[in-house]
Amino acid sequence: AYTRLQPTPSALQDTPVRQVVVGLTHAAALTDSGVVQWGATDAVVPAEAQQPGQVVQLAAGEFYTVALTQDGRVLAWCVKG
Repeated sequence: AYTRLQPTPSALQDTPVRQVVVGLTHAAALTDSGVVQWGATDAVVPAEAQQPGQVVQLAAGEFYTVALTQDGRVLAWCVKG
């Protein structure tokens, strides 16, 4: 069964978004303030990904999000559908 994504979080109101990625049950946005994730998920975005300027690119799969940091490291976290 599919779950509807929740509306875009208020954390993104009036915030420039650099990139948006979408998985099967979640979405994530890269902003100047860090990564914001929402939808049918109980995943916790790593604290490092929530820091301004740390993440430069995002990718998402069915149940995961991956972030490339400014110094070339990869952060990944799973979500539950």
